[in-house]
Amino acid sequence: MEKITEIEELCSRARDLFNELMETFGNAVMDGDGIREADLLMREGMGKIGRELLGEMLSMRGKKETYGGEIQCKCGGKAVFKQYRSHEIGTILPGKTARINAAYYVCESCRAGTTPLLMELGTDGDGASVALQELTVLAGVMAPFEEASDLLARFSGIGVSGSRIQTRLIEEGKALMETGMESLEIKDDTLCVAIDGGMVHVDDRWQEVKLGVIYGEDERIEVSEGRRKLVSRDVVAVRGGPEDFHVAFESRFKCDPVNLDVVVLADGAKWIWNVAAELFPNRIEILDYYHAAEHLWLCASELFGENSQDAACWVEVQKERLFENGVRSVIDELVPLRHRFKRGRKRQALDNFKGYLESNAHRMLYKTFLEQGHPIGSGPVESAVKHVVQCRMKRPGTHWKSEGADAMLCLRCLLRSSGQWDRHWNAKKAA
Repeated sequence: MEKITEIEELCSRARDLFNELMETFGNAVMDGDGIREADLLMREGMGKIGRELLGEMLSMRGKKETYGGEIQCKCGGKAVFKQYRSHEIGTILPGKTARINAAYYVCESCRAGTTPLLMELGTDGDGASVALQELTVLAGVMAPFEEASDLLARFSGIGVSGSRIQTRLIEEGKALMETGMESLEIKDDTLCVAIDGGMVHVDDRWQEVKLGVIYGEDERIEVSEGRRKLVSRDVVAVRGGPEDFHVAFESRFKCDPVNLDVVVLADGAKWIWNVAAELFPNRIEILDYYHAAEHLWLCASELFGENSQDAACWVEVQKERLFENGVRSVIDELVPLRHRFKRGRKRQALDNFKGYLESNAHRMLYKTFLEQGHPIGSGPVESAVKHVVQCRMKRPGTHWKSEGADAMLCLRCLLRSSGQWDRHWNAKKAA
């Protein structure tokens, strides 16, 4: 009966608050205030009402009657009710903070104090709700910290400083690195793994980020002729050596990856093929076709002149041969050129290209790969490098320390991995 009375009183209070707002809002509109001012007034007013009502409802929930006179402490001892304490919690409502009064308990054994309501709400050290934590971290993942602070204020009427966004992001990133993302459920279709690297400036020097994208062949949809788009992906990125990437990549699978049939796409870096060999014994290796074409252009530009017609014609012929499983024909094409250019930079370019083709010939059977339904381009990982690393971590004037860079990489992978961001924060809300 008491609960029903409290809810009725709360509804009455809500009506009074809303009537006050409508009177103020109506006067402002009728007096000729601009639509922008009216919009802001309504947003701020509704935020104030929402925060006040939320605070009162949570205070009702946080009473001693909800938890009893004593609760169990984490140490295993008995914590008894001492008093009611006032708290400000951060919300995603305009204006941000809501005030609550909640029962406070102290353990008779370890003397630790606790507020059960705050534990249930999952508030952090600053009293921010999980929803506000998510919004704060998301803003910092998407934009530089001070810019993120301004965007939060302008778009949602929430004040969070740039330094707090940075601190919260690093805390969340560290916690995620310890627990890891949810492991992948492997479907029946052939698994594709595309691996690449990108550079980022950390601790006053350039360092490589090694990045991989995992997706199924059936998860590609055609959006235009010859162009496909992924509908689902999982992204892994680490700042470190091949062994660090190996560990991070292997941890993404629930099952042992040695039992998987995998197509590995890459640009030809030896460390990638070495890691792939260690992780996936049952694999098909494919050298990115467009990377092979770039090597063709590099060789042709040195031999015939950059942007020359002769270079363009030669490249088109060789590209067609490569596309038709003709890598041996391309290698044979280099023989008369090597007789013609016996020394200097042109000969070096020929020798480098010949070595590149010979070491990757088994990875360049593009016609066969396509007939088998496999992709021949590593576009998904090149796109991931841009979105995970470059768009946020290589902006002008950006400087990173190790802990911030690693936290950002982890969280941007979470954001770019299909469904992982929502699963992560939903799990925190349900905890």
